[in-house]
Amino acid sequence: MMTSEQAAGMARQGFGLGGHTVTHPMLAQVDLATARDEIVQGRTRVAELAGRDVPLFAYPNGKPQRDYVKSSAELVRALGFLGAVTTSRGAAGVGSDPFQIPRFTPWDLRPARFTSQLWSNAVRVAPTLATA
Repeated sequence: MMTSEQAAGMARQGFGLGGHTVTHPMLAQVDLATARDEIVQGRTRVAELAGRDVPLFAYPNGKPQRDYVKSSAELVRALGFLGAVTTSRGAAGVGSDPFQIPRFTPWDLRPARFTSQLWSNAVRVAPTLATA
């Protein structure tokens, strides 16, 4: 999506960069050791580009139960991230799991469509993994 130089440039301009994986595997489909290596190496690389710590993580593809599972979220937490975003549509609320934050997706430039997407996200409850 962008080069390393572009990402580093954005960080220099004040944008925050988040952690990801190195080769973009679906974490639900790899063993825990591989997932850990992917996440740690990805975080290290992004931190080098940003010149600072990377406190947040984005799950590759990010669909609960399909792309990441409970053990993935637990691993991200254990590695010291403060939270993680998914690709579940919706908005986080007071009781939301900080390691399963839905993405907010109003993209349309037309005011009526943008408002409709904004409303849809605000009222949608994002799917998450079982906490028990």
